[in-house]
Amino acid sequence: MKKVLALFATITAVTSTTWADQQLVDYCVKTGGEVVQEWTCPATGNLKSGETCKQTNSLGQVMYFNGCSAPEGKYKTLFFKACIIHDLCYHHEPTTNNKSKADCDNQFFTNMKKICKTTGVLNFECSLAAQTFYTAVVKGGEAAFNCSKENVQYPLDMDQLPLPSPTPIIVNQ
Repeated sequence: MKKVLALFATITAVTSTTWADQQLVDYCVKTGGEVVQEWTCPATGNLKSGETCKQTNSLGQVMYFNGCSAPEGKYKTLFFKACIIHDLCYHHEPTTNNKSKADCDNQFFTNMKKICKTTGVLNFECSLAAQTFYTAVVKGGEAAFNCSKENVQYPLDMDQLPLPSPTPIIVNQ
């Protein structure tokens, strides 16, 4: 895994943390959410920290997402919508639609590959980034998946996310 991450880091251009965080803030506010710095995991009671968007759906149910947690770089921006759907799946399954962690992870990978096909990004590089993000959640996402099992009606597909859709900005250095 370390070799894959090292290779990924050397072939991708890095954007600033400020832009990626600003993307979350802008999207959250423009879609009626509130940016919070902390929230409590309902299943464990553990306090989670870091910028997170708290949104309320049309049924009054609260949803949380933070977009792509890591790694920094242009793919954190490009895969933003796929990361939101993945966050929502992790936070509300298997209670809402009986999806497993593997179902959420596989949908994440499918969404990232879809993004790679519809952008002008180098396909090999984008595919490697998608594989790296996927491997990271498969190997390290168990605690996040087990955090919240609240039954909340959330968007199941990237096209169902509230507008405005965040426009990825790719910075090549």
